[in-house]
Amino acid sequence: MTPRSNSLINVELLSIGNELLSGDVVNRNASIMASILSGQGYRVSRVLVVEDSVEAIVGALEASSVGGQVVIATGGLGPTPDDLTREAVVQFFDNHQLLPNRHGTAPGVYGFYDHTHFFFLPGVTYEMEGLLRDAVLPLLQQNYPHQWRIQRTLHTFGTGESLLAEKLAAIEKSMPPDIHLAYLPGLRQVSLRLWAQGSRGKDAVRQQMDDYEQKMATVLKNTIYGKEEDTLEGVVLQGLQKTGWSLATAESCTGGSIAQRITAVPGSSKSFKGAIIAYDNQVKISLLNVNPQDLKQYGAVSQTVASQMVQNARKVLQADTALAITGIAGPGGGSREKPVGTVWIALATPNHTICEKIMAGNDRSKNVRIATACALNMLRLELEKRNGEKF
Repeated sequence: MTPRSNSLINVELLSIGNELLSGDVVNRNASIMASILSGQGYRVSRVLVVEDSVEAIVGALEASSVGGQVVIATGGLGPTPDDLTREAVVQFFDNHQLLPNRHGTAPGVYGFYDHTHFFFLPGVTYEMEGLLRDAVLPLLQQNYPHQWRIQRTLHTFGTGESLLAEKLAAIEKSMPPDIHLAYLPGLRQVSLRLWAQGSRGKDAVRQQMDDYEQKMATVLKNTIYGKEEDTLEGVVLQGLQKTGWSLATAESCTGGSIAQRITAVPGSSKSFKGAIIAYDNQVKISLLNVNPQDLKQYGAVSQTVASQMVQNARKVLQADTALAITGIAGPGGGSREKPVGTVWIALATPNHTICEKIMAGNDRSKNVRIATACALNMLRLELEKRNGEKF
């Protein structure tokens, strides 16, 4: 391998497979590799996808050897006729070595050419990740031992990227050149990633990162719901356990999505009582005791019905607090008064009931995810107020 270096290392990712180019398979491997590598202090500078042909693979390798210090390829190492990576490796390298794969049958391959390190890993995700950690990272660390990356991730809800950037402008402007802030938007959520990588004093940078994280938390307050691996549902369950409250849900248009997210968290049985999926109006009447006259007068998608759903779900399931959702997920069912994406969310606690109307959009799947997240965030804010602190 080449002499050790303190400079930042460029890594190019090469994904091989016709199925990736046709759109039949999502390129999850590149995303996973980029996350792992950047977390170890390596800079992923490019991701290239090529078809299963020797000519295409060799051409990509030749192009990568010009600018890349490290190239990691995935795919094409299996037993089927379209797995042509090994043939391309033999054509490209005079010498190469195999990397034992304890996670599967196809070994990885390592080669060195024109000052560039090449690694070839299987396309099966768990095999790729296993070889990346077992073989690739140790070899890179031997050659580039001074690489490091520090990062902090804060998760926010309910404030758009542009407004967050406006609120954080002064803080971001004060950052030194090797500390960066990235905005990672999602549905009603934005993750803020502070990161730095390089070779100057790591401890000093870490202290600066801690300071900037605290400044951001002070400015954004309860817009931030968690950090690093936190999820809304996980944070909500932590809050429920602090208060000692139990939770029930009543869902119409979301079809049990809140309950699914809550119960996906280990230990949720300590706080979650159950769910009533009242999709049909008759179920709202028979199981949730919604007044038939109110349904007729105000409609199922209304503050009145949402309020009755949440209050009675709390009573029926004997929970301390409850969430309810009723809305028009789409693509049909909307009207001028209540277009697709109209959703009422209600929260009941031992002390009060609150309702909120949100306007999502025209995409059914997104509407369900947005409504579910908004409901969880409503409960999160209530629990923070109850507990008097963030958790």
